[in-house]
Amino acid sequence: MFKDIGNQVQGYFSLLWEKPLKPVSKRKLRKLKRKEKKQAALRKKPTENLSKRKLRKHKKKEKKLDKFILKTKEAQEKALALKPEAPSEISVCMNCGHPLQGKFCFNCGQKDSDYRRPYWTFLEDFSDNIFSRDSRLWRTLGFLLFLPGAMTRDFIAGKRIRFLPPIRLFLVSIILFFLTISVLNVAIVKFIVEPVTPELIALKIDGAVIGIDISEEILERTDPDAGVSLAGTRKAVIDDVLGNYEGASVISIAGQDGATETRVEIAEGTEPDFDFDIKMFAEILDEDVPISQEALGEFIQLDTVEAGDPDEDWTDIIGRKVERGLKAVAEDPRRLNNSLNNWVPITMAIFIPMFAFFLRFFYWKREQYFFNHLIFSLHFHTYIFFVLTFFVLAQVFVGAAASTWMFLGAVPLYLLVALKVATGNGWIRSFFKFSIISIFYIFGFSVMIGIVFIASLAEA
Repeated sequence: MFKDIGNQVQGYFSLLWEKPLKPVSKRKLRKLKRKEKKQAALRKKPTENLSKRKLRKHKKKEKKLDKFILKTKEAQEKALALKPEAPSEISVCMNCGHPLQGKFCFNCGQKDSDYRRPYWTFLEDFSDNIFSRDSRLWRTLGFLLFLPGAMTRDFIAGKRIRFLPPIRLFLVSIILFFLTISVLNVAIVKFIVEPVTPELIALKIDGAVIGIDISEEILERTDPDAGVSLAGTRKAVIDDVLGNYEGASVISIAGQDGATETRVEIAEGTEPDFDFDIKMFAEILDEDVPISQEALGEFIQLDTVEAGDPDEDWTDIIGRKVERGLKAVAEDPRRLNNSLNNWVPITMAIFIPMFAFFLRFFYWKREQYFFNHLIFSLHFHTYIFFVLTFFVLAQVFVGAAASTWMFLGAVPLYLLVALKVATGNGWIRSFFKFSIISIFYIFGFSVMIGIVFIASLAEA
């Protein structure tokens, strides 16, 4: 092995100093023919009667002709060796030089395929790989999305060529997810910081009385440019909500406690000066205007954020950076999303092997190696990213609430079935291990997300 590597390195450095090979010109070929004729005539000439001086001159001329002819023929042979051959004429492997016996080289495994061909043939191959009924892509996606654990079981059993490699599939799912949220202009986490105005307090009281949060719907219907007032929209929304119920008495009873608490908070002055909300996978709208600097100064103590204490420890430094990040995110919500886009792939690259180690702890008695659990972890998190992509797309058609319940129901069910199929345990044992694994998974994932969230705020 080391000898082959040494030969390759030596060949590489020889290429650095070697002059580029050029095809022998027609003029030089004609000159070669003349020299060959001259050489033949010179060899036929008798040398017995020549003097020593003429004999030396004759041999010198003959040697010069031989050198020119030999050099020209070597250049011609090298040029012919570099000339592309037709694919049908290839009888040896283009990588290692071994004779071919089929479509693949038995020595190095390279496919017998010549890429020196027109570009449209590559488009034909690409479309055939994508849309073919026997394509690995569709088989892999079908097993991954609709047969939980089946692809992992087959891959571990050695049936690998029929599926896409797990790491490549995981990278495709991540790229597709971030491409989707980028095209749809969706933020992974969206901060909403709004000053509490008398109109917003009235909306909170109305929502508490009815038992439904109607403030967002009222704000969406309000259009100041079109002359639609907040009070008029408020009355219209309340009428629509009340019209969906048979009697207002039920609503008043259901929301009476909430209304009382809201009124008490306002009367005692405990109602916060700002309405702070966090939304997951929310669309970033053009009208998302950041709050003013005056209001921002009241929400976050800017003097404590900008000025640091020389005696502060590392927790104070992180806290100050997080507060500065909150200020930056309140000014521009896209900054947090940009930081999360950088941190999420790194976090998943760390969390996937951690989850595999965690599975190894639960299946330590069986003949299951870490590699098996790593493949399972890759497939499971690939499924999560595909579902997250569908989740973001579903918000456009079915709304955020319905798509959230779809996501929360699909992922745990998938994990339960995948554990049952991939490990071969019974349903009772699989459900027991699924319950414990889910608790630890949620805890570990929450810790990782919290760290990412703090790091993103500190970086924003």
